Amino acid sequence: MTPAQIDTMISQLSAFKDKICACPDQACVENVGKDLDAWGKDLQAKGVKDPKLSDEQTKRTQTIMEQLGTCAKRTANMGGGE
Repeated sequence: MTPAQIDTMISQLSAFKDKICACPDQACVENVGKDLDAWGKDLQAKGVKDPKLSDEQTKRTQTIMEQLGTCAKRTANMGGGE
């Protein structure tokens, strides 16, 4: 994968994070999570496995994943989860 293709994937991941962070309830988080899983499976089906990320891309991806997790937990704690 080229660095530009990896940047596009990171942007797509960020869009999923934005959707989850905008979710008002756990059902929304679960639906976006299903879309995220489908996107990941689609990438794997296309042969995308463990792309080589630069240090900057790795840091951006980690930040996005941390924010995504925080938003998902926040929504679950609003009463839509367990």
